[in-house]
Parts: sequence; C-alpha cells; structure tokens
Amino acid sequence: MRRSLAGLLHSVVLVIFACMSLAGMGFAQLTATGLHGVVRDPSGAVIPAAKITIKDLGTGIEKSTTAGADGAFAFSNLTAGNYTVTAAHEGFQNAVFAAVEVDSGRITDLAVGLKIGATSQTVEVTGAPAQLQTSTNEIGTTITNKDIQDLPYSSLDTLNFTALMAGSQSAGGRNITFDNLPNASMSITLDGMDN
Repeated sequence: MRRSLAGLLHSVVLVIFACMSLAGMGFAQLTATGLHGVVRDPSGAVIPAAKITIKDLGTGIEKSTTAGADGAFAFSNLTAGNYTVTAAHEGFQNAVFAAVEVDSGRITDLAVGLKIGATSQTVEVTGAPAQLQTSTNEIGTTITNKDIQDLPYSSLDTLNFTALMAGSQSAGGRNITFDNLPNASMSITLDGMDN
C-alpha cells in the first residue's frame, strides 16, 4: 500500500512538471517581430534624438523611443500587424507613415526622412515604404489564410503552396528546396510554431 501510494505521488509530480514545461514552451511560441530604422534629413545626414512613436492599428497600443546618436531606432517584441509610425524632431516636419506592415519571423527596416520645417507641420507618407532588408540576407514570405483559401486547387495544402514561390524546386512528394539550399536551412512555421 505504501509503495503504490509513493508511486502514485511520483507519477502526479511528473505529470505536473511535464505540464509546466509544455506551458513554458507554448509561451515561447508567441509570434514576435521587430521594426528598426534610421532617421535622416534631406541631405542624408542622420538626425539624433528624434522621437519615434508607433501605434498598432489592430490593438491601439502605442510605444515610443528616441533615436540614438547615429539616428537609429528599434522596437522589439512586436506582434505582426500594421502600425502607424510617427517621427518628430525640433526644426523638422513630423513624418507619419500611415500603415507599415510588420511581418512575423523577420525584422522590418524603415528608412525615415524628415524635411526641414516647423514641428507643427506634418508630412504623411501614404504609400507603403520600401522595406529593405539590410540586417539579413534571409528570404521569407508570409502566407495568409486568404492566400490559402484562394488557391486554384482543392487540397489547400500549405506546403504545396510554397512550391509556387520563386526559387522553389521539388524533388517529388514533400521534398521541396529553395534556391538549391538544403532542407535543414529552411524553417516553416505555422502560427509561430515549427511545422
């Protein structure tokens, strides 16, 4: 009786420990990304100490930071979505980027240019800025649920959908490579989890 009670207690402790470990891994799978850039004047010189404010258009949450001495700013641990980015500095017109798309799995680069003028003036950039990848040579694509639903075939298999991307090569079945890279260099995630 005593031995079976000790075995039961040991099993319960192991189950609790396993649940706590899995819960920790679940929180680690949250889809986080980042946004960074450099603030420059019309001549291309950096503008230090510019105030940068971002607002998540989905949640309304705002975050602010100040550009460093090299004009650089960075926001980390953002959720993927669309953001309004505002840059301001005394002696320059405010610049507002209405909808900057930040994708999961990569850091978005944003080049911010401020024009000379009064701070009460605002220049709104309505077109989406070119999001250059200067920090990495990584190639990535975000496939949305709508992209999958609009597929021209009925299987709706997301891995087969990736074979339609530029640079993909199929060796038959589910063995797809990109730009002659080995399979080990590719990471496919689904809702932030390895797939």
